[in-house]
Amino acid sequence: MQRTRIELDRIPPSTNHYWGITARRGFVKKYVTKDGKDFKEYIIRKWYAWKITENPVKMRIKLQFPTRRRCDIDNYNKALLDVLQGIIYKDDNQIIELHLTKHYLKGVPKTIIDIEELKGE
Repeated sequence: MQRTRIELDRIPPSTNHYWGITARRGFVKKYVTKDGKDFKEYIIRKWYAWKITENPVKMRIKLQFPTRRRCDIDNYNKALLDVLQGIIYKDDNQIIELHLTKHYLKGVPKTIIDIEELKGE
């Protein structure tokens, strides 16, 4: 059973900045933006030692925003959970518990993620 904590010196991109949509000739295509790709590379460098699990996981995420600018907390967790897929777990449907909090500390962006792998259920 693995358990880890990682602190990131940034906030994940919101869903609106992680995913882009383009329309051509009647087709709509969803793609990962440059911000999304950059964030995924950043995560890969931080979590190089984690063994991808197929077991259920519990996650606790603390988002620390550098300003009190209005932001919806649910716009940040989706991009983060998508990025962790294939790095921490095979599929984000393995997350059985998610605790997400939002805090403010002027000028200091940070994301703290605690992950606990559970025995297969």
